[in-house]
Amino acid sequence: NIMDNLIADKEVAEAIVVTMDNTYFSWNYDDIKKNLMDNIIPYIEANYSVSTEAEDRAFRGLSMGGLTTTSIYATLSDQFGYLGIWSATDASMIENMTHDGDEPTLFLAAGKVDYGKAGFIGLKEALDQAGVAYTYEESLGAHDWGVWRDLFTRFAKNYLWDAESEPTPTPDPGTETPDP
Repeated sequence: NIMDNLIADKEVAEAIVVTMDNTYFSWNYDDIKKNLMDNIIPYIEANYSVSTEAEDRAFRGLSMGGLTTTSIYATLSDQFGYLGIWSATDASMIENMTHDGDEPTLFLAAGKVDYGKAGFIGLKEALDQAGVAYTYEESLGAHDWGVWRDLFTRFAKNYLWDAESEPTPTPDPGTETPDP
């Protein structure tokens, strides 16, 4: 509903939002990433008119999803243009990560009284040491849906594509592009 309303109000570009139930994989980050890269993204690209460029993809997670997003950042950062890590993280996941200066846009966030925000201290220190740009924001609230709805709205409106600069979708395979 949030995205539908933002699109209707022309505050964001059209986008496809996919949610995953990672309890199916018992929060095994390797299995989650394999499902994402081998199944979900190829399915979306094969069945919808979307860009296949990494810089046109975003991934974000809250709570355990924040830890999942941290794991994605540590191993698949070149596959996404935008990452949102919210309400939980673990800096040890990026200990051996090399940074090449071509990092995705990172939006780190938590509720002001969120018990999960403590992990951001170490993550921000590690990113600062590596010279990686990021934004960290807090929302009024705790480890709850009110905070996450606010953060999703901020992420979509302030960090992702705007309505004037929508990604260019790749033509469907097998279709001809008409001459201008």
